[in-house]
Amino acid sequence: MPPDKVFIDEKWLKTASKPNRDKTGRHEKYHYFRDSSLSGLGVKLYADGTAKAYLNCRFKGEKNPRKRDLGYISKQSSTAEYRVLVNEIKKAWSNGEEHSYFAATETIEAQSLASKIKNLLEKAPELTEQSISIKLMADKRITVFEVKTTGKVKDTKAKPIYSKDGKGIQTKTLKNYFSYWNNHVATSKVKVRVGKKNIALIRCKVKDITADAMRDLHKEITKKGQRVNADKVLGWLRSCFESFKVKPNPVIEGLSAKTGLFSRSAGSIWNKEKVSEENINISNKDAKKVRRVIEKRLNKLGAKNDRGSREEKEMRTLMLLLTVMFTGGRFDWVCALKWEQLQHKDWVYVLTKQKEMPKIILKELGELIKRYINPKEDNDYVFWSKEAREGYIVDYIKLWKQLLTEAKIDWTKPKALRKHYNQRMLELGYTETTRNIAMTQTPKGVNEKFYSSIYGDQVKFERATYKAIAE
Repeated sequence: MPPDKVFIDEKWLKTASKPNRDKTGRHEKYHYFRDSSLSGLGVKLYADGTAKAYLNCRFKGEKNPRKRDLGYISKQSSTAEYRVLVNEIKKAWSNGEEHSYFAATETIEAQSLASKIKNLLEKAPELTEQSISIKLMADKRITVFEVKTTGKVKDTKAKPIYSKDGKGIQTKTLKNYFSYWNNHVATSKVKVRVGKKNIALIRCKVKDITADAMRDLHKEITKKGQRVNADKVLGWLRSCFESFKVKPNPVIEGLSAKTGLFSRSAGSIWNKEKVSEENINISNKDAKKVRRVIEKRLNKLGAKNDRGSREEKEMRTLMLLLTVMFTGGRFDWVCALKWEQLQHKDWVYVLTKQKEMPKIILKELGELIKRYINPKEDNDYVFWSKEAREGYIVDYIKLWKQLLTEAKIDWTKPKALRKHYNQRMLELGYTETTRNIAMTQTPKGVNEKFYSSIYGDQVKFERATYKAIAE
């Protein structure tokens, strides 16, 4: 292992230990040394004998030190000159001033979209706190940790590394930003017309990117069958261009006026299909099909003696959907239902729309839940989940789609179960106030005293609705 601190000069560079070349002859490997006489000065020594000077120093008022590549050490830029430069930069930074070495005009490469995005992502708090400098790969994808290519593995087949040994990207949001770039923008074949040349989008200067290029990118992602991602990627790019202070913003110019992509009211005309009434309603006949499919699955899983954790979770998710069907409840409180709330002698208060509302939990429903679900000792939730941060199941959409497919029913949102419950109460002739109370909505002119006086009647009405749905 080479020493950590040495006196860096040309004499030492000639005799310093160099890393071994890999089989491809590439020189990514290097040894890093810090100067023993000047803090902040460092050097990366590569296998081919070349060396790069580096600066590692704090700017006034900043918590973490800045790491800057100063350039290759050569006859024109000797170690002595870099020592003088490092001292000047440290003095300027200690006074809170940027040194002219870094204030110089950016190169064309530094002004490219790829370079700008890299610099923007690098400023993410979770990366700056770890003092991580992200890197551009040969094909302009961005990686947090260096990707090693050996043998015949090409750069295009290498995958970016986002986290390693507990370090790197910690949040899903930041990982999504990297994915938007690496999976959609960096791999894009969109060209930008600049003068008489067609330049690849990622290599184009930010100021030269046009509205047409953004429309082409949106179309390209959409054609891959990723309609939702097209909106997400362009929405993210719009924010990036705002950070770059590019006016007019090419994403807004290219998409908003024509498609309504970023219009809060209209939504995306290109990609967001308007949800029709059929997609948030379900007929009595179809609801019965879904219920039978759920019951069939529950009975099949319940008969197994060697159920695994996945099958146990599927049973809880099936029972969750059945509970929504029998109560007309919103998913926010049904998902978070607790065992202590499965009592049928008085009103139960549930948290829905950030407000506590009284609700009746029928004895029949409690018995049905207890038939298929066993309580977990260290979790109070009925529909508990180890995977979810909240502690209860929130990922029910996938199973809902499977149920619709099995029942041979066209797509409709899970919310249709709630609307179906309201429709059944309406068919039974119940008033709006009765329906509002059953569905944890706030009826007009109703106070706590009224709730206590109508408990018996409300139980009778909701039991009749339960039986109608269970027919």
